[in-house]
Amino acid sequence: RFPWEQLLFTAGLAVLVPLVPYILEITALRRMPAAMFGVLMSVEPAVGAATGWLFLGQGMGMGQMLGTSLVVAASVGVVRAGR
Repeated sequence: RFPWEQLLFTAGLAVLVPLVPYILEITALRRMPAAMFGVLMSVEPAVGAATGWLFLGQGMGMGQMLGTSLVVAASVGVVRAGR
């Protein structure tokens, strides 16, 4: 017996999981300055890494931490230089 109900829930999640964050990002972009939105988007990988570490116990190597830090620093630097 195939669990059709589970297939429907999975299909619903497959649509909602990428759609909800996209809608929230577009809404935020409309309400805040583009520079601030850019900084928040560059911080997103760092937040994801911290979440993975806290909830899943997935650590990052030094190279990964350095790379994430450089991306965030570059975005902040671009925003500050534009003022």
